Amino acid sequence: MSLVILSLNGVNAQANTTLQNTTTSYNSSISVNAVWVKAWDMEKMNFTSVKHKNITDVFLEQQAFEKPKFQNSTKEFINKAKNENIRVHAWIMCLRQNNTWIDPVKHPEIKDVLVQKATKYIKEYNVDGIHLDYIRYPGNAPKNGTDIIADIVKYVYESVKKIKPNALVSAAVMPEMWANYIYGQDYTNMSRYLDFIVPMAYKGNYNETTEWIGKVTRYVVEHSLKPVVTGILAYRSDKNPVKLPASELVQDIRAALENGASGFAIFHYGIIDKKFFMDNPIDVSINQIKDAAARVTKFIDVNNRLPRYVKIGNQEISIAQYLYLVATALKQGLKGTVTVINVDNPDNSTVMALKGNIKKNEYLSLAKRVSDFIESYEKAPNFATFKNQKISFEQLVALFSKAIANNLPSYISLEKLNGIKSGYSAFSAGNPLNYTRIDTTINNPIITVSDILDAAARVKKFIDTNQRLPKTIKLANQQIKPAQFLYLACKVITGDTSALSIPNMAEAINGDSLTTITLPKDKYVDVASKVIKFMDTNGKAPNFATVDGTKIYYKDLVYMAAKILNFYKDKNRLPNYVTIDPDITSRPENTPYRGEDISQYLRATANCQVNDPRIQSLAKELTANAANDWEKASNIFNWVRDNIDYSFYYNTMKGAVGTLLTRKANCCDHAHLCVALFRAAGLPARYVHGYCQFVSGNWYGHVWAEVLINGVWYAADATAFCNSLGVVKNWNPTTATIYGRYASLPF
Repeated sequence: MSLVILSLNGVNAQANTTLQNTTTSYNSSISVNAVWVKAWDMEKMNFTSVKHKNITDVFLEQQAFEKPKFQNSTKEFINKAKNENIRVHAWIMCLRQNNTWIDPVKHPEIKDVLVQKATKYIKEYNVDGIHLDYIRYPGNAPKNGTDIIADIVKYVYESVKKIKPNALVSAAVMPEMWANYIYGQDYTNMSRYLDFIVPMAYKGNYNETTEWIGKVTRYVVEHSLKPVVTGILAYRSDKNPVKLPASELVQDIRAALENGASGFAIFHYGIIDKKFFMDNPIDVSINQIKDAAARVTKFIDVNNRLPRYVKIGNQEISIAQYLYLVATALKQGLKGTVTVINVDNPDNSTVMALKGNIKKNEYLSLAKRVSDFIESYEKAPNFATFKNQKISFEQLVALFSKAIANNLPSYISLEKLNGIKSGYSAFSAGNPLNYTRIDTTINNPIITVSDILDAAARVKKFIDTNQRLPKTIKLANQQIKPAQFLYLACKVITGDTSALSIPNMAEAINGDSLTTITLPKDKYVDVASKVIKFMDTNGKAPNFATVDGTKIYYKDLVYMAAKILNFYKDKNRLPNYVTIDPDITSRPENTPYRGEDISQYLRATANCQVNDPRIQSLAKELTANAANDWEKASNIFNWVRDNIDYSFYYNTMKGAVGTLLTRKANCCDHAHLCVALFRAAGLPARYVHGYCQFVSGNWYGHVWAEVLINGVWYAADATAFCNSLGVVKNWNPTTATIYGRYASLPF
């Protein structure tokens, strides 16, 4: 049988950073060249470059399958992988979950838990394999530990094969060779029940060299009954997570292959040197970039459009690649060299009318953001924001070219970028005639009532969940603002559905939420008519509308319209009345302000490091575009909820900064980070300690945060995805016993 691997003979002699494909004979039909992929890196995956390097398999982190925020992206990711004939394995954390080790003797049910996970991932996501990680003891295995671990592997392996016989089962194992028994791992016994075995030969974590990788590989090959796919670290070490140069990464892979490995697995995708994925990486000098920038600037001035491609030396590169070069050159202060990387074109770029000037420090900062974006996603942005303006892909190319061609002027007129036409070339390198002009200008797109109803359902759901307006709303494959949605929704409510098109409307200033109001059909239709008239006259949404002396503020107008049309979508008619009750102040988890001393709830404490620059920076970033205190608090709460994983342990262990750095915390440390960020944003916040009945039916001691907004202390329990600011769903607020509220948590 033959196994496709990356050949040692394929290393480019000059650059020493590339590997090419060959076929080498092994006693196996499995072809595995893999990368581990973290859930948050899915959207960054460039399948074109990965496939080009003959990556055959992906080990996808289990969070991608478990966390609701990832699940839609996971299905899309798997579909893209299958289109490229890349297998996706569910990467399961076995005996270490939420930073806690599980003793398989004390918890024999863990075998069934692992099989349940594997079954779910195979049946719901049609994964091609199951990759077992942390299938070991932490280093204290009992005498029969190797038998215990092998028995678990066998149980999972046999269960998976019954569900999907061609699914591949693999395991990541420690690299300590003969000493691996302390982890309960015996390469021979485990490999009986695996399709391949993956020793994690992470040299940096052991202060070892490339030669050590070969030594580990050779030992495991000699003791395994199945193919060995050597795990290679893409960075120095866990303590020093700096990318390995592509040339060194290639040498590490070579050491594994020379010593009998049937393939390799790189940990992990998000930190691999991009040169690794390139056949012949080209470094471009600053002088070459300056020359290209002068030519591009002249071309745009003459033709009012982007060129088809840019020639640098003997290399023809796409405009997207060129944007990366000029942005990165500016980021580097026009020093050093810049490597040409693979960059996909933007999805949909439209030239916008710009005003004013952009100063030198501002366009340099903008260039850094664009360069960082492209490095992360290997894709050019549709636009970049600057002072509430959107500078399109085409305008970014022109802007950065002018900056370099004119030796970094003190400012550049943005208005002079308005003459460039929307559109760019889908360019195939090496053949300047092989391109397709992509026109991204949208002229009066057709909008249907169905499009608006679909958007309304999503808007209602978003507001119900987040207690705020979405920043943008998808409508007919376009992103529109809430004011534009409100106008179109009111058109449908009033029955004026002829010639629907997206209007240019400015946003309103949102006021305080009302309590409760019920409007019969005639009154809410009248409100919609008045909103349309106001917007037609003023070109913006109203701050509020008045009905019988009650003000309905902007957010609630949008919510009302969305709620009405959501009913229309389901029932095919307008409702007889609509009730708006967005006020959550009366919920039992929220309490009124009673004159407490506010200053104590704004100060830093030992575990609430308000003044730490990392806390300050994140708070500033999260609240930069917030219109009011509720949006500030919501942005902070949602970020903590969505980015900090829950980990079980007692009392405070990490504090706010430690939680921010590790991204894992119990309820106490979740609260510390929430309170610190709230206070850093100028919002009074405190801790609550209580005894709560959770949805499981069990009672536990629990800690959460409260934040003061407009005279109400809102609960901020970020430990569960089902919760939102002011709304707790993972435990019962009506039956909870409150032990105390604190400015500083005493435990």
